[in-house]
Amino acid sequence: MEQYIIKGGNPLVGEVVIGGAKNAALGILAAAIMTDGECLIDNMPNVRDTNVLLQAMEGIGATIDRKGDNEVVISGKNIDVTQGLKDAVYEKLGKLEKYFTPETEAIVTLSVEKNRQKIEVTVPVKGSVIRAEQVSDDMYVSIDLVQEIIERQMRKHKTRLVNRNRGGGNFQKAFIEMEVEDPDEVQIVRTKKFAMKPMDPEEACVQMELLGHNFFVFRNAETDDVSVVYKRKGNTYGLIEPEY
Repeated sequence: MEQYIIKGGNPLVGEVVIGGAKNAALGILAAAIMTDGECLIDNMPNVRDTNVLLQAMEGIGATIDRKGDNEVVISGKNIDVTQGLKDAVYEKLGKLEKYFTPETEAIVTLSVEKNRQKIEVTVPVKGSVIRAEQVSDDMYVSIDLVQEIIERQMRKHKTRLVNRNRGGGNFQKAFIEMEVEDPDEVQIVRTKKFAMKPMDPEEACVQMELLGHNFFVFRNAETDDVSVVYKRKGNTYGLIEPEY
């Protein structure tokens, strides 16, 4: 076995560049395609294993931009949904055709964050927006559950939906004539009025925190529109703005 004998007595002078660990880099590269934006990975080992993985990621739709031998930018926004998931979405959400007219569009978004497999379905109809989301550790389970949620919403709010869509609108005749139990009356038990001081969204978030609320209505000083900020998971915030 080869051996090295080091004799001391002289101080070491200079710099040593620590290279990135291959095993750690492989896990980081795989995680990068699960984000919504771009990921810049620096000090990445330029070895066969990492290069093969980058090629595979590019093959499924990820955008790979090499900035140098040890730096890469990865975006997973354009990753293709597998045919199996597409088929499951068409099969399950196809059952909603009995409620909507053929020209009605449904917007479906699939996302993955760690072990959270999430599907969001939005169906714009005249006078309303029908929306549901479901999260589980299996995307196929999420797809099954979100279809059931939308069906429950349709039956529960059938009268209000049809009344808003005068003349039928986006709904099938069979749904309009469907007999359902009368929904519980919506009861507004408290009304609160307050002056809306113009402020930017960041200031609105601070004010929301100071009040201990989960949302805050304000007049956006940048757009002069009434907007809403709200708390999201992970100590982040959301902003709701009107669309005209």
